[in-house]
Amino acid sequence: MTEITDIIKAYRAGDLNLDQLVVLLGHRSYPLQDRYRKDLVPPDLATHEDWPDGTWSQDGTWDEVTKARNTGLLTAADYAAISAAQLGRSR
Repeated sequence: MTEITDIIKAYRAGDLNLDQLVVLLGHRSYPLQDRYRKDLVPPDLATHEDWPDGTWSQDGTWDEVTKARNTGLLTAADYAAISAAQLGRSR
């Protein structure tokens, strides 16, 4: 479990409100996923779409936030609020 999942679980438990969640997850800098780093893509795979199922998601990156939405830990509205903050941060 990573810090991202811990934050989401604290939110779900009521220890954080949505504004706090957005600050913690929407305003942070996420590392680039390995599948987008050309130096890490195995030479026998043309693109990241060719990676075997299950290897596309990488904890500690934005993937973990997306996985939380896809598995029901975050609602679509929660994810939208975090995403909007993340997009605003990158401008």
